Amino acid sequence: MLRFRIVSERQRHEFTHPEGPIEFGRAPVSGETARSIVDDRFVSKDHLRVEEIADGRVRAKNLSGQNRVRIDEGQEIPPGESAELDLPVRLVIGQTMLDVSVAEPLPNAVASAESTDLPPEESVPQTAASPPALEGDVGLATVMRPARLRYESDEATDTLVSVSEGVLPETLVGWIEKLVTVQRAAAGSPEFYDETARALVDLIGLDRGLVLLRREDNWEVVARHQRGSRVRYDFSSTIVERVAEEKRTFYQTYENASSVMSLVDIDTVVASPIFQCDDQVVGVLYGSRSRRSIVGEGTIGPLEAQIVQLLAASAGTGLARAQREEETLRVRHQFQQFFSPHVVAELERNPTLLEGQDREVTVMFLDMRGSSKLSQRLNPQEISQLTEDFMEELTLHVRAQEGVVVSYVGDGALAMWNAPTDQPDHSLRACRAALEFECSLRALNERWEPVVGEPIAFGIGVHTGPALVGNTGSRTNLQYGPQGATVNLASRVEGATKHLGAPVLITDATRSRLNDELAVRRICQVEVVGMEGAVALYELGGLEPDAEWLGLREPYERALDAYERADWESAVEILCSVVSTPAGKRDAPSLALLSEALDCLHRRPADFSPVRQLRSK
Repeated sequence: MLRFRIVSERQRHEFTHPEGPIEFGRAPVSGETARSIVDDRFVSKDHLRVEEIADGRVRAKNLSGQNRVRIDEGQEIPPGESAELDLPVRLVIGQTMLDVSVAEPLPNAVASAESTDLPPEESVPQTAASPPALEGDVGLATVMRPARLRYESDEATDTLVSVSEGVLPETLVGWIEKLVTVQRAAAGSPEFYDETARALVDLIGLDRGLVLLRREDNWEVVARHQRGSRVRYDFSSTIVERVAEEKRTFYQTYENASSVMSLVDIDTVVASPIFQCDDQVVGVLYGSRSRRSIVGEGTIGPLEAQIVQLLAASAGTGLARAQREEETLRVRHQFQQFFSPHVVAELERNPTLLEGQDREVTVMFLDMRGSSKLSQRLNPQEISQLTEDFMEELTLHVRAQEGVVVSYVGDGALAMWNAPTDQPDHSLRACRAALEFECSLRALNERWEPVVGEPIAFGIGVHTGPALVGNTGSRTNLQYGPQGATVNLASRVEGATKHLGAPVLITDATRSRLNDELAVRRICQVEVVGMEGAVALYELGGLEPDAEWLGLREPYERALDAYERADWESAVEILCSVVSTPAGKRDAPSLALLSEALDCLHRRPADFSPVRQLRSK
């Protein structure tokens, strides 16, 4: 024998069924199978068949062709399928809840399959999809699930037209205006929470309103508003935890239940979840009405509970908006650490630009010369300030050319162009940034040379080539930059500046993209550590190269051509003429090439190669 308890907006009754299958649906009784008619427009004409089987279990079959049968544990019975279930069990069809349990035989009475109304003391509040009170939850009822958690076909809502006969227009307008007031307050601010708590009292007519937020394992009251002068912060943790666990609104009437009241002098409470962006409960909107309230009759009805849920949804929307704004500001702050304002604007419009991609980029490596000696002369504070001044100057010039400062490593830095956005002239931009920084060293050295005792010098290497570009860090710790052989070669080119005596060196791959817009001097071909193949290196002559540098370029390149043809005599002759001039005596590349040519002239190597081997980084 089975006992059935049906609870819906229109029905509240309980009956026993002696044996055999029984069906539930909107259609009238037909055929020989026992049937209970469900007055719920969301229930199919033939929706559910339940039949008792052995060992305190039932077989439930979904008779509907399109609507599901939901089981209280969160499971479902799809259309046309069956499930064997342990008793007791709670099933949901449409907006109707059906509790099924084993019925004890009634003494001196015959069990009947016909419906009987519950006595008044067992009645359940009339709410949409409200379950019967559970043990330990006296009078606890619920309302329609929050919209964000409903199934598509669940709990359809009425329009304003359908409810306008029961609610005065000015009342509806007042509700909406109050919700707008809450929305206008800065989400997450004290004003926002205060307006939300005030709305529980002023809008809904409760005696007390609380806004609670979850702080780790506890609930904290962040706002309170109430009628009267007595301040109360207490709340029912049982109800709050139930709201958070089931993610839906509950309201409770304590009439005739003084033995289980958890709050003194309060008849009814209502609590609704506040959701964050990921649909997790971050807070609870909690209101109560006193037994001696001057508003209402000391109870809270389903419409009031539904409006509390609407207010909680409004609060959640505000918090979600604040979370998005906070995330936007955080990401923008990270972007601003790497990118120019123009690139930041592009990334905000299209964040996918940060995703990993293969791109041609121009990479610049920079390193401070003699940093080890500086650390012996200066104290830590001076070293830190000196490095900060020079790196700040570098950053200004990289940003001015729309580049990205990828990282600062000790007394050096890595910068990049043509990512994340396209820059057709990226090689030119990188070279200009290098030369502008070189020009700014004069002013920086005027400030620091009295402290250091000598001018600070830098080596700069620039190379253009393919790289995998993307965020190599995390969402909270952005590390956007290039990876691959192009990066390694740019680093080796910077190291070559120490061996070749040129402060700014670029590869032929970079030079070929300059379109003669900057003056360059071919220095030599090198093979660097850890990489195969010769690389042609060029010196940048400055933004506006002086006559002295231009006068050295032509004879140097003639001497280099002779050297690479193994015509060392001609190379030595040309270079001796160059270094005999005041400018030539100071030109480190000319002196280095003369040394190489003299060595070859002396040794006459049979296996001569014009490619210089750089054995160290």
